[in-house]
Amino acid sequence: MEPKDLVLKPIVTEKSSRRADTGRYVFAVPCRATKAQIKDALGRLYQVKIKKIWSSVVAGKTHRLGRTRKTVRAGDSKKVTVQLAAGSKIESMEEKK
Repeated sequence: MEPKDLVLKPIVTEKSSRRADTGRYVFAVPCRATKAQIKDALGRLYQVKIKKIWSSVVAGKTHRLGRTRKTVRAGDSKKVTVQLAAGSKIESMEEKK
């Protein structure tokens, strides 16, 4: 997979913005991506050195729709938090604040 296919989008929330000050950034990635693939992809995309990766699978939400109120479930997603090495930062994420 190409690096741009492994990193779907950055997750920008109040909590992730606070963590970005300490060098931790949060990204949405495909569920099948491994930590090694993510580390390599982020290193290539942003030219940074990654110290540590935490990953978690976020369960999809259930919704009720239609006249019969059928219950359907959205697909699962995966998010990763990466800790950059000292002195590294992602410039494009700093601009979004």
